[in-house]
Amino acid sequence: TAAPVLVLPNVVDRATCRMLIDRWETMGHKDQGVRSVVEGEEVVRTYLALKQSLDHLIYDDELLSGLIATVGRRIAPQIAKYAHFEGFKFDRFFVARYDAERGDYFRPHRDNQAPSTKDRLFGVSINLNSEEYEGGELHFPEYGPHGYKPETGGAVVFSGSLIHEAVTPRRGKRFALLTFLRDARGST
Repeated sequence: TAAPVLVLPNVVDRATCRMLIDRWETMGHKDQGVRSVVEGEEVVRTYLALKQSLDHLIYDDELLSGLIATVGRRIAPQIAKYAHFEGFKFDRFFVARYDAERGDYFRPHRDNQAPSTKDRLFGVSINLNSEEYEGGELHFPEYGPHGYKPETGGAVVFSGSLIHEAVTPRRGKRFALLTFLRDARGST
């Protein structure tokens, strides 16, 4: 069966996809770790049993404003129809790379389990180069073996409560623009 997700085409244009990959390649990337609760304390740590990828965090205000406007314009009306919800704000944006040669992955997890992430309502995964890799799909194991791999510029939008994983590509390098939609109701 299919997972309860939105698959949206043309969220980001191809020129923006290529520019974001170029940023990853030329402006730095690192293992940004995962948020975990260890012995009752929230920590950010490298935890290779769960995640191995290299990420480029986007701090450029002009680029962030453009991404918020573009992505928001494409996904907000769809989320309103799908979930009857409009009160979100964007979390950070970053470009993740999953490389077949390195064996990169993000094992099954939820996006809203740590105290600082509990208001993440939706995850957004936008493929930047779908034609350049094989495998590497987004899976929702609670709903069967089906993998999601939208075309370049397309997105999968899903509840932060769903267990999901980014599997290792069989060939090539998968680049994805990732963000989260947080609950903005009552925030100032």
